[in-house]
Amino acid sequence: MLGQFFLKKGISTSSLSFNFESIFRTIFSPVVFMGFVFYGLSSILWLFVLQKFPVSVAYPSLAITYVVTLFVGAFVFHEVLTVQKIIGVLLIFVGVFVLNR
Repeated sequence: MLGQFFLKKGISTSSLSFNFESIFRTIFSPVVFMGFVFYGLSSILWLFVLQKFPVSVAYPSLAITYVVTLFVGAFVFHEVLTVQKIIGVLLIFVGVFVLNR
């Protein structure tokens, strides 16, 4: 999740276009690059999770990040927080809770 926020923050200040120079510059900008680093680290952590838990529990549990992402998006990126979004993430939260019982 941290990787997503670095990518979002980095791309918000970028002028990405569909050419090699622009893509290269964007990928290696410090904030975007850190986003990819955090993605790599989360992949390594994910291997440990998969080693310990059944995939039928581990993978759906990732949905809890939608709950956190909604609120971080609202507070950090000033995205609109609607009733529909809140109800949606509450349903996700309940689903993950039921799955892990």
